[in-house]
Amino acid sequence: NVSIGMGDYAKAKTSLEASLMLNTLHDNKNGLWRNYTNLAYLYRDLEDYENALKYINLAKNIVISLDFAPTVLAANLYFIGKTYYKMNQFDDALDYYNQSEKLLDQIKENNAEHWITGEDHSLNLFISKVICEIQLNKTDISEKIILINSKVKLIDINDEDTNYNYWQLFEFYTLLEDKVNAKRFLEIAYNNIIEESKKLTSDDSRKLFLQNETYN
Repeated sequence: NVSIGMGDYAKAKTSLEASLMLNTLHDNKNGLWRNYTNLAYLYRDLEDYENALKYINLAKNIVISLDFAPTVLAANLYFIGKTYYKMNQFDDALDYYNQSEKLLDQIKENNAEHWITGEDHSLNLFISKVICEIQLNKTDISEKIILINSKVKLIDINDEDTNYNYWQLFEFYTLLEDKVNAKRFLEIAYNNIIEESKKLTSDDSRKLFLQNETYN
């Protein structure tokens, strides 16, 4: 992971590019994968989606060439999908979400390690897909919406081991014009940020951590 001064993206970019040069010089593939992944996050935060896609695809190529755990590839595909979503390219986003889901299903079928595919991550991915389908005005999603509603009722917001994407749930219910649930999850997401900030030291509060993509 790379820590960056909050909002100091220029400094972070310089640091990452310096590390990238060293890892390129020494042909350190694992280091390059981390550099590419963190640069992808940085550029997506800056809303420079073309560069975000450039670097996540470079990271994905290393994942494939070094035969990383398939969960890492699935996460890369999800990241690409989320980036296309931010570009309002909903068909492309849905395609990559489907690729990620298909790979995760294969992992489960093979009884392989799939730490990243817990109930919370699976629901996050499923909701991402349905949000795309809503944006694309698909008409055959009523049963999926019912399923999400039933899953959401079971969410324990006090369980610190879960990683439900409450911002995404806010967006989902906003698109459905369900103001009650939209407000509920907006408040949860906002309160989580407040609680997390209280746990940080004054130095930590000035830092942003770019982490490997999960289903958030």
